[in-house]
Amino acid sequence: MKALKFMFFDYWPYEYAKGFEYVTNTPRKSEHNPLFSRPPQSRFKSLAYHSVIHDREEAIFKIWYGTRYYDFETHEHEEYLVYGTSPDGINWDFPNQDVVPGTPFVTAKEVYAMGASVIKDSADHKMPYKLLMRPKVEPKITPAIFAYYSMDGIHWQKVQEYPVLPNDTDCQVSFYRDSDTGIYKACFRGTIGNRRVFQSQSRDFIHWSEPVLTLDTCFEDGPQVQIYNFQMSQYGNYAIGLAPIYNTREDDMGTGKMWGTTDIKLAFSRGGYNWKWAHNQRRFIDLDAAGDFDSHAIYTASDLVFLDDEIRIYYAGICHDHGDYASYHTKTQAIGYATLRPDGFTKIKCAGTGELLTRPFSVAAPDLYLNCDSRDGSIQVELLEEDGTVIDGFAQANCRVIAEDNTKKKVEWINPPDFSKILKRVIRLKLYADKAEVYAITFSNGSDINRYWDFKEAIFSRPMRDVDDDAFFMHV
Repeated sequence: MKALKFMFFDYWPYEYAKGFEYVTNTPRKSEHNPLFSRPPQSRFKSLAYHSVIHDREEAIFKIWYGTRYYDFETHEHEEYLVYGTSPDGINWDFPNQDVVPGTPFVTAKEVYAMGASVIKDSADHKMPYKLLMRPKVEPKITPAIFAYYSMDGIHWQKVQEYPVLPNDTDCQVSFYRDSDTGIYKACFRGTIGNRRVFQSQSRDFIHWSEPVLTLDTCFEDGPQVQIYNFQMSQYGNYAIGLAPIYNTREDDMGTGKMWGTTDIKLAFSRGGYNWKWAHNQRRFIDLDAAGDFDSHAIYTASDLVFLDDEIRIYYAGICHDHGDYASYHTKTQAIGYATLRPDGFTKIKCAGTGELLTRPFSVAAPDLYLNCDSRDGSIQVELLEEDGTVIDGFAQANCRVIAEDNTKKKVEWINPPDFSKILKRVIRLKLYADKAEVYAITFSNGSDINRYWDFKEAIFSRPMRDVDDDAFFMHV
């Protein structure tokens, strides 16, 4: 059974939150940035669209990134997919491969690897590595999205000879496979109107649904903001979306809006279909100062990397304006990363006292953990009946005070209570805080608490279904 987790993307899991402010956190850029860039002497300067995974089976990091040469006058164009590995995700090696001899390229010149995303699909032994992109095709054929697979992540071949989606998108195609449903979900930039996000789904990686608009800018963004492309990652029953937000110029009157900068905004979804922006209307990852490698544009990798003690967000940084075509030939792009603590996308915090009450839920095991920072204050909890009555033995006065910074602090009780009073029945949780920050509340349900990315959210309208379908049907 999966852990049951309460997070703070919105108010849905809670009856009330008094004295708290909802906050979208800011990832911390690594001191190791930039990690690497294309060789200055190379005619291929770009590496914006990329995928990074931490392969736990092989205990190694892997990266695939696209690099290209494009002459804006002659339209001479070459594009390749590059593959590299790293023991720590910081120091990278790009050995030559046999696909294009003498290079680390893993696609040939004829393929034109545009906007590629890669996943390792360990559940599929016939196609363990999967790739979606819009490659080069014959001039008389409209560009479209093709699917590829590989046994080793290096040697790729098409799943079929014709496109899996007819869409002509010129940006990265992000996708993941839902670990619960097995459904593949892909997002990409549409070609109608302004830049915004469309989504399609598939059960077999070959037959995809008709793309639908799934995320657009909001009124608060203003008229000069578009979504350049979109990267998705599964996080428990949520999906996390990182949107490169394209900040255009009022004085650019071209319909294509080719001048502008790009920074990152956070979105979330329950199930990866209906997307919402995180509650703070601000950027999740900002640009750095002029002269830095990420001063004008940031494009995140197609997936988040979940490590034992941190979440890594790899990204490409660009130091020139989108419309500065001359700099594409003279200035190299680079890869860096930023980090969050586990569950660290959002939090609630209180400068004084705060009180929070959950909606009803049920659990199968009593171990309760807080991801919190209360070094300058305190946190306690109590467990309640569905009607708000305190359960004997689980009152606030019997909860040991938490006054520390810890991503998985176990809640302890002064006098050991009778845990049978809270198991497989409808309960609530109330949290009392003073000068504290809370990132997540987790009942382990007997699962590995270290796998913080693998959890479910309570079914608050039918709380007994959290633990037992039979009990749920008896309850209702």
